[in-house]
Amino acid sequence: MAKHRRESKPRKRTARPLWLQGDEDGPTIANEPPTETDGGWLIPAPVSSRLYQKSALGKNLTDGAILVVAEEVLFCHWHRHFPLPSETWIEDTLIVDERLVQRSVVFEHIRSGGERLVPASHLSLDCAPSTWALRWSREDHPSNSEPCAEVRWAMTEDALDWVELSRWVLSVSAAGRVAELAIVDQEMDVTMYRLAMIEPTGTNIVPKREDMQEMWQKRISHEGGWFIADSSIWSERSLGFDHLSGRMLRQDEADWIDGVENRTTSLFDDLLQRGLIMRPGFKYGCRWRIYEDWIENSHAPWLLQMVDEVSGDWQGISLCVRLAEGVSKRWVCAMDGDDNTWSFLEFRRWLPGRV
Repeated sequence: MAKHRRESKPRKRTARPLWLQGDEDGPTIANEPPTETDGGWLIPAPVSSRLYQKSALGKNLTDGAILVVAEEVLFCHWHRHFPLPSETWIEDTLIVDERLVQRSVVFEHIRSGGERLVPASHLSLDCAPSTWALRWSREDHPSNSEPCAEVRWAMTEDALDWVELSRWVLSVSAAGRVAELAIVDQEMDVTMYRLAMIEPTGTNIVPKREDMQEMWQKRISHEGGWFIADSSIWSERSLGFDHLSGRMLRQDEADWIDGVENRTTSLFDDLLQRGLIMRPGFKYGCRWRIYEDWIENSHAPWLLQMVDEVSGDWQGISLCVRLAEGVSKRWVCAMDGDDNTWSFLEFRRWLPGRV
């Protein structure tokens, strides 16, 4: 079997090495390591001023020093030529902070694009309870502007709670900020998402069941759904599709026309009332592809899946979003509430440094 040859070089992956005996590329006068104090590690003035003013690192204290948390200690070690507090600092800290490595990787990943990420524990700003950090764009600074985003993170093996996640997104949006989620895989790679609760709407005429009843009586069942041979007066474009000189309708469309009450018809009706058109999404791995205009005039901007049909882990979400964006669409999860209403959570991948 011939060996596969790559035309392009594989992406270089950082191992984030630690230097313990000195830094050849560091400043002429070596930085002193951070010292442990209540709530974190202390970096004294005057070097602290540069870290805070230029990079928004640490919490500014009254004496000019800054207080940094563990992920900032590692970031300063990797990128600002600061030695670790001790040669066994990593081992000692991991014993009490098992997620330090993943959290530090997320912190570095977001800041690598020039963004200013500040742990929520440094700030007196109101934010959602499960927010880990707040983000400012590279042009702004926490001392003189408001954050543009709230950030949380998870590991790929963490549990996924749809209700809690949607409440977090709503809380972040209510504050006028973007909800950003980082997922760390087992290779210490980070995938970023922007989340939003959306209200999808379209321009199609909302169908009325009573206007279809006469024609609906002429339907013929077949294994794949329903067929109306004489559809010359079938004016409802939101339902069915032309085939064999007639009109084909799916079971979910037939159930809606017949007034069947279940979760699928409830969601179907909600989307129809929004002026949207639903078409099968099998080839995209979802329930429906959603059109906001007549399908002959536009592409479907959304791929939609009902929450109970979605994989219950982050790997499943990654697959859905990756596939959707690979065909220039956005992936949406539809969630129903106790009052028989539906909400829609949209996932979009995002890279730090991009608008």
